Amino acid sequence: INAEYMGANAMAPLSVEANVDILTQGLENESFFVIASGEVAILKKGEFVVSLGAGRSFGELELMYSAPCAATVRATTAVSCWVLEGELYRRIVMTQNIAKRKQYEELLDGVDFLSTMTPYERLTLADALGTVYFKDGEHIIRYGDNADWMYIVVEGTVRVVGRDERGEPKNVCTFTRGCCVGELEFLHGHSAVADVIAEGHVVAARLARDHFEMCMGPVKDLLKAQAKTEKYSYYQQTHR
Repeated sequence: INAEYMGANAMAPLSVEANVDILTQGLENESFFVIASGEVAILKKGEFVVSLGAGRSFGELELMYSAPCAATVRATTAVSCWVLEGELYRRIVMTQNIAKRKQYEELLDGVDFLSTMTPYERLTLADALGTVYFKDGEHIIRYGDNADWMYIVVEGTVRVVGRDERGEPKNVCTFTRGCCVGELEFLHGHSAVADVIAEGHVVAARLARDHFEMCMGPVKDLLKAQAKTEKYSYYQQTHR
């Protein structure tokens, strides 16, 4: 029986009323949750971080690392979830994550701004990443869209296309292996200020906003400092 089948058949339904905390920051958690309907808010130290809706999950980072909850998860509407017991989740996911860790280990070690993260923090990041593929000319990020994902380029080149004073597209720069796109929108909470387009075949590792908040805390200041360098002059002009 494969891991996905085992997990799906072991999940139990859970209904939660609005304004109820499903997880509490600093307390233990022994379940993995998948939202079937409704919406939850992720709160860190009482401050709103992000909302999650149907199809999104939470509780996995605490299970993988036997750590207290990194954030409070509060139902903002009536919520229906599917819940998987923690020990079974660990058996399923840990097996699958071995290969993914190996895939990203070399990449993450070569990303300059991640050098200040501990090996444990980089493994946490690796476990939260997912691989996506783009064809030549395909949009990775679209100008004006809400930022749902941050990407690290694993293979290939991406082109950043901003807008000039008349609102016309203009080429800004390119990024290659080990570079990030989409992180500034996460850091500053605004929509995308440029298109990011694949030049040829591109492989990228993407990170969802909620995992960004949980995994990237140690390097946020470095990312903000990087945005002040010359290569980010277009971004600086759009946010004077």
